[in-house]
Amino acid sequence: MFVPIVPLLVGTGALAAHEQIQLIWALAALGAGIAAGDFLWYLIGRRRGISILDRLCRIALEPSTCLRRTENLFGRYGPAALLLAKFIPGLSTVALPLAGVFRMRPRRFVAFDAAGVFCWVTAYLMVGYVSSGALTTIGSRVRWPGWLWIVVASAALACYVAFKQVQRRLVLRKLRVAKISVEELHRRIEEGDILAVIDLRHPLDFESDPYTIPTAIYIPAEELPRRHAEIARDRDVVLYCTCPDEITSAKEALRLRRRGIRRVRPLQGGFAAWRAAGLPVVLRGPVVPVENRMLNAA
Repeated sequence: MFVPIVPLLVGTGALAAHEQIQLIWALAALGAGIAAGDFLWYLIGRRRGISILDRLCRIALEPSTCLRRTENLFGRYGPAALLLAKFIPGLSTVALPLAGVFRMRPRRFVAFDAAGVFCWVTAYLMVGYVSSGALTTIGSRVRWPGWLWIVVASAALACYVAFKQVQRRLVLRKLRVAKISVEELHRRIEEGDILAVIDLRHPLDFESDPYTIPTAIYIPAEELPRRHAEIARDRDVVLYCTCPDEITSAKEALRLRRRGIRRVRPLQGGFAAWRAAGLPVVLRGPVVPVENRMLNAA
């Protein structure tokens, strides 16, 4: 569920410090429950593909940039990113189904995720265990009935969710750029218009689906600052990615405009919308077997 679980972990550690719960059994129960939920999200990612990430980022508490940040984390550390993801707000929400989308082997996922869950749960249980004295002092001085604590906690959660949604809307408003539809782009390509179409997808994404829109050049967004000279300045430029709300394409469009490339627009719906419309694609990269992909290579 999309609710902060850290207060539960800290509170459990405090209860264990006062011998009201056995720490080892609390660690086992929390670890098993969280790991089981993680594996469910992994399976959803395997079955639903990249489309689930678009919906997930729209209801998650972090802005849509969480997807690209998670892809970068996987690209840098491989499966070991699961050891770190839970400590970074927003990334753990996306990392679990993303591992399924990119076909990480189940046993590898379970091993790294279980280790990450153990480290994360242990860290916050110890925070609660060590700070139990301070928590007890606060509880003794603020003598509220149980129902009032629930109301305060629910209000705090609602304010946190509202803050994150406002933050997301501000990010999208800042990146508001005129877009081109897949139908218009397809029509212009068919009519022979000379366009510069740039595929910004992450290498992990491209590896799992090495096709592009016809005439497109593959330049990952991370490489665009040093490769922008490859983009012709005398034609319309179309950028596309697989991020929710085309947020990566919008960011790079604004950066290219600051570099003097004015006629640039993101593709509405990105590569997923092009695929969903049944429009033609071209094989641009090697077809890498699942077992040899970045997240599964030895």
